[in-house]
Amino acid sequence: MAEMITAEQLVEELRYEEEDLSMVKGRLAAAIVILKNGDAYDETSDLLPLVLSMLVGFMMENREAMNEGVNNIAMFPLSIQGLVNSMKYSIKESGEGDGEANQDSTV
Repeated sequence: MAEMITAEQLVEELRYEEEDLSMVKGRLAAAIVILKNGDAYDETSDLLPLVLSMLVGFMMENREAMNEGVNNIAMFPLSIQGLVNSMKYSIKESGEGDGEANQDSTV
């Protein structure tokens, strides 16, 4: 089981300043919501810390675009999309989802 990454760890990993901590916390919460809404959130996945780090890093570096809103995962680079889809489909294959996921939906 992967250990959940914290905003403090992200600040250090992504080399931001302590004054950016509240912004990183907000972006981390948003990244979790994005994964949950896309039926791709799995606390047991070893990919979770990496995907959260990549999502937060992208949102921090592209603040202007993120202020306009995040409509779907297609707004993110293909590398992030691929990891998110891997998480999503591993949940479906293992049957760990809540059973309400739309099989035809995209993240």
